[in-house]
Amino acid sequence: MKEKLLNLVRTQKYYMQFKEKILLNWVEYDSPKKILELHKIEPKKFIDDYAGGVFDYFMGVISGELEIGNCPTM
Repeated sequence: MKEKLLNLVRTQKYYMQFKEKILLNWVEYDSPKKILELHKIEPKKFIDDYAGGVFDYFMGVISGELEIGNCPTM
């Protein structure tokens, strides 16, 4: 898997360093913002309870520690 994701593997430390900022920026995009508002979910709660875990899972896949499959957070 690492061979297929070389750019992500090389920049993984950067993504991990800025995880919170990346997730906060993501929930500010129109589509996620509308979905969270529709379901009356606070962005911070969504990040803490779901998005952070999905991000960590994705980073585990990139690093080769986890295999692609069912995300335990979902």
